[in-house]
Amino acid sequence: MKYTSTIRLDNGVLKLVNKAEMLKFALSLNCKEFVFTLEKKRSKRSNEQNRYYWGVVVPLVKQGLTELGNVVSLESTHDFIKSEFNYKEIVNETTGEVKKLPNSTTQLNKTEFSEMIERVKIWSAEWCNIYIPDAGEQMTIEL
Repeated sequence: MKYTSTIRLDNGVLKLVNKAEMLKFALSLNCKEFVFTLEKKRSKRSNEQNRYYWGVVVPLVKQGLTELGNVVSLESTHDFIKSEFNYKEIVNETTGEVKKLPNSTTQLNKTEFSEMIERVKIWSAEWCNIYIPDAGEQMTIEL
């Protein structure tokens, strides 16, 4: 089990934000030693970014892939986006062959997520002739 909490550095002193909650969790583990990990707090993508991604970006990319003759779901479209626009390259040292290893988008901060979406928008325009509007941009659709 894992517990995550915010810790603030105030004049050289570490201060726990939810000390009582953390103590309760520690007691529930019924042990005397713990592993402590410290990392810089990052702001993850916002709920608005997530709604824009799943409500606008993914459906429009799905539409573009469908118009190119592919049968895809929203989930497979998301997997495609991760593999093409959010990946780590791994190299076979013996052969020099490079493969893409998709990363989870949930670990991206707001800036990284926005940058990924910009790459998706450029690709969609070039490959699928699909325009993905900016978040909050109003569009008119003729029926």
